[in-house]
Amino acid sequence: MHFPSILVRRTGFRGFFWKAARIGECLSPWVAIGCSVMGISIIFY
Repeated sequence: MHFPSILVRRTGFRGFFWKAARIGECLSPWVAIGCSVMGISIIFY
């Protein structure tokens, strides 16, 4: 995966975005399932 060089540093303020992106990649299937369940529950309840 390619991303801008400004986000390469893994320390400091920019490191927060790098860590958030890694966490988001790992949790994306679970987040998608959660959003689907919440959407269905809002429609039917």
